[in-house]
Amino acid sequence: MGARGPKPKPAKISELSGRSHHKKEPPLVQLEIDNAPQSDYEYIPNAKELWDSLSMAGIVKTSDRLAYLRYSQLQKIYFDAVADIKERGMVINKNMSNERYNPSWRIMRDAQAELLRLEAEFGLTPSSKRRVLQPLESKQEDGDDYGTMRKNQRQEREANRK
Repeated sequence: MGARGPKPKPAKISELSGRSHHKKEPPLVQLEIDNAPQSDYEYIPNAKELWDSLSMAGIVKTSDRLAYLRYSQLQKIYFDAVADIKERGMVINKNMSNERYNPSWRIMRDAQAELLRLEAEFGLTPSSKRRVLQPLESKQEDGDDYGTMRKNQRQEREANRK
């Protein structure tokens, strides 16, 4: 039994149509801080290092400092809560009548959710790195690539007819 459906177009005709159904992937963003080799896996860059790296990449401006300050304050709250949980545990007064969850657990969880939102805004999560710099790349393109490609194809066809 043969293949179902219409026969595929010849390659030459497909090229003339000028459409590619492949999604264009923007290049992966490399921050300056990502290039530095770190021997310690648990190394966390300080606020100044991270700000410098983001500003060199063109992601943040001076007007973003208030949001970045909020991000660094939330980081401190998160790390303090984690330290408290490591010290006292997730459950306080374990195996007693007044056993309860450590309040730092909720603080850590809330700070973590808010940090994730801010990290996405600054392009610090793997999925948001492409989204943050995509507008920058589209501004740097000069002209409409599709339009110029179609114009060149028309000119080639007219030249072949003569």
